[in-house]
Amino acid sequence: MSLFELLIIILFMLLGYATSRIRSKFVNVFIDVLNKYLFYVAVPITIIMKIGFMHIDYQFALLIFISLLHIFLIFGISFSLIRLVAELIEAFSASLSLSMPNSGYLAIPLAIILWSNSIYVIPYMIAFNIVLPIITLFLAYITAKRGYDKKTYLKSIPVFTALIVALTIKMFLDIGYNAIVETIDFVISQSFYLSFILIGEAMGKLTVKTFRKSTKIILISFLIKYVISPLIAISLVHTILVKASENYLYVHGIILQSLMPPAVTNVILSKIFNLDDELVALLLVLLTPISIAISIALGATILPRLV
Repeated sequence: MSLFELLIIILFMLLGYATSRIRSKFVNVFIDVLNKYLFYVAVPITIIMKIGFMHIDYQFALLIFISLLHIFLIFGISFSLIRLVAELIEAFSASLSLSMPNSGYLAIPLAIILWSNSIYVIPYMIAFNIVLPIITLFLAYITAKRGYDKKTYLKSIPVFTALIVALTIKMFLDIGYNAIVETIDFVISQSFYLSFILIGEAMGKLTVKTFRKSTKIILISFLIKYVISPLIAISLVHTILVKASENYLYVHGIILQSLMPPAVTNVILSKIFNLDDELVALLLVLLTPISIAISIALGATILPRLV
């Protein structure tokens, strides 16, 4: 991540924070339109780009499978533990944050810093984009069960359709990652910086009461993210991956992904499906700097010795 990118992120977060302090119909409409663009346009196109046009061989597919297992296991474990101390919606919100990490926009630059190549974190990023449509359908079900309009299910259609389109391209068309695809992918990827406006807006709603109310959730989240998650990742790769020692950088990539903080996409999902967006923003803000520090430290010390 360059200094310019960091400045853009800070600027957008400050802009979002400012919007949370302004009571205006225009501001509310702006936030709503931005959220809908990211969810109904940017996310589906990203799913198509990341799944439909990536070259995948047997070993790569196995790494994706391991990543999928990791995501589902972390969601289940997170929900089971956090539900002991929190309400249902808080448990879903925290579980979403812990199981759906920043597998692309943070993991890729960190991988480049550590190994001068981002390919080792790509299997997990693809798994993230496969799970995302499934998660949206699940959240639509939960939202409808809570008494919201049954049309909530319609919200999951664009993302789920994108997964079908991506799999169709992958299985029947076999189109490579060419210049046109790369350009579209780049433009859409850049637009995700706008999501930091949503994070800033959610942060503006945080209060001391939010921190106090969420203390137990935060402590459990730290345990899951920095102890349970990497241990499960290590167990999965050494149980399932054939010749793990020969693919040790991919193993390191999955371990790195297991430490990543919540994805920015989680803030978008929490707003679309009426989850606890304040809790989602809180976990993102707290875990991101810690994850970066731990990942760089492990990448420079322990991971090179871990096969």
